[in-house]
Amino acid sequence: MPYQLTANPTKLHLGCGVRRMEGYAGIDRVKTNATDYVFDLEQPNWPFEDSSIDEVVMIHFLEHIHDHMGFFRELYRVMKNDGEVKIRGPHALSSGAWQDPTHTKPLHEEFFLYFDNYWRLSQGINYADYGCDFVTIGKGYILNEDYQKWKDSGELTEEQLAFDMKHKFNVAQELMVVLRARKQ
Repeated sequence: MPYQLTANPTKLHLGCGVRRMEGYAGIDRVKTNATDYVFDLEQPNWPFEDSSIDEVVMIHFLEHIHDHMGFFRELYRVMKNDGEVKIRGPHALSSGAWQDPTHTKPLHEEFFLYFDNYWRLSQGINYADYGCDFVTIGKGYILNEDYQKWKDSGELTEEQLAFDMKHKFNVAQELMVVLRARKQ
């Protein structure tokens, strides 16, 4: 069955490249077989109504954005209250975050705290208007092969893994984060 694009999509795959996701409108600045909308996501005024999007997926895309503040403001504008944003990319402490010269910012779980109004206020960070409010509701990691094996076998405790992920390079290969738009 061919992919059917609705006139007003509520689920977006940002930076889709050549990867088609069933049920999602693919968006990229380059036309491919997976792209339903061609435009630059780093520009304002995306062609979607305010508070019209339920879910967004980004897979190895966010680390290529130059203006994260503008991008998150526009993302927030189109998200419905409680809409979810699912992000996957190279972990900041992995070689994958640094080897690609088109990566502009490594992804670390603490990066997303700055888009949470409650967290910013609790830290006394009230001097900038971020123009968005996303709370982190989930996070996960893809570990390197050895660490995954040690974790699965019980040779590595959660405490050891957490310590190594914070202090060693290439423990976590990828970071997965789920954000929820908070508009109330």
